[in-house]
Order: sequence, then structure tokens, then C-alpha cells
Amino acid sequence: MCCLGVRLLVLFGLTGVSFLLNWAVPTVPVLGWYALQATVFAFMLMGVDAYAARHERKRTPETLLYYVAGIGGFLGTWLGVIVLKHKRAKKVFVGILTGISFLWIVVIWWVATHQEAIFSFLGVNL
Repeated sequence: MCCLGVRLLVLFGLTGVSFLLNWAVPTVPVLGWYALQATVFAFMLMGVDAYAARHERKRTPETLLYYVAGIGGFLGTWLGVIVLKHKRAKKVFVGILTGISFLWIVVIWWVATHQEAIFSFLGVNL
């Protein structure tokens, strides 16, 4: 997973499957499905990298782990750090992951506190 095309394919794949899951189970919003999938995908990617590290195989690039955390899988990446005890000694990785997580928390907080303005801007009446 080195190329921009593959990374975009992952992003659009997660988004498309989120819409399909929302169609099948409409009680869960699309963003909920997306967050769940991104979290699981990030955790699995951390697991694959941890396995590769222990068995001296080809590793997952850290930039890919940052990318997956940045598109919404920051919780899964943290679960990989905590549960799998993977990359927790790398201060740079933990620092960048902390920054990505902080940005996501700020965005989630802003959207949650400004829903009326967002819906007004989009022309959605509730």
C-alpha cells in the first residue's frame, strides 16, 4: 500500500461500504459505520505490522499507519498501541498519533457544538 491510488481506494472503499451497511441497517448512521470500519481496519493493520515485526517480515510503512489514523482510524491505532503493545516505545509515532487524535477530537467537538449552523448552511430542516 504505497501509492496514492491505493490509499484513495481504501478511503472510497470504506465510504462505499459504510453507505451499503447504512442501507442494510439504517438505524446506524453512515458516519457510525465509517468510524467502526476505520477503527477495525486500523487495528488490523497494526496487528499485521506487529506480527511482521516479531517474525522479521516486511513491515507496514509508518506513513500508512498515520494515513489510516488520519482518515478516522485513530481509535484503532491507539488500540493497537495499547492492546498489542506495538510501537509504544517510538516516541515520534506516539507523538504524531497524539496530534492526529487531538485534531479529530477538536473536529468532532466543533461539529457536535455547531450542528444547527451546519444544517442551516446545508439547507437541511430538522
